[in-house]
Amino acid sequence: MAITLQERQSSKSSNAHTKGYSRTQRNATNDDRGVQYRQLVSRAVTQRLHSPSLDDLTKTDVANKLAHPLKTWETQERSIARDKARIEAKMLDIPWRKFIRDVESATLEVHVLTPTRYEAPCGDRIKNQEASTRNEGVLYKFGALKDMDEDKEWKKKDAAIYNVLKAFQGGRCRD
Repeated sequence: MAITLQERQSSKSSNAHTKGYSRTQRNATNDDRGVQYRQLVSRAVTQRLHSPSLDDLTKTDVANKLAHPLKTWETQERSIARDKARIEAKMLDIPWRKFIRDVESATLEVHVLTPTRYEAPCGDRIKNQEASTRNEGVLYKFGALKDMDEDKEWKKKDAAIYNVLKAFQGGRCRD
């Protein structure tokens, strides 16, 4: 995350529940904490930070560590992320057991962004492609496409290179 630990602690030390703040400011602070907590739960679900296998890493045998160095590295990284998640949950005043329950319930949720229905395209697909190609050709002829400007630039560059090569050829033939 972009916010360092010191910044979070300094932002936590400000008391948003005093009478000096308006109700909207207090609600905004609570909303920010809610967003942070949802992001923390989401990260914990993705990285499986609630897994009991991360409780004690000393139980894994040395032979297993040597045989699977990538898995060992992944487990260590997850353990570090879990420790950071504990710190963040503590800063948000969320008990670790409640956090684990929320993560477990979040893993059971099914998220559907938008239902998609796939259908075969109707009609002749090649005919549509031919029409698109023809339309692009017409637009190109009338200069409506931005490719026209790029083509003019390339033609100028190609002509300059051609003239240089032609000059070199003339110089070679004189020898």
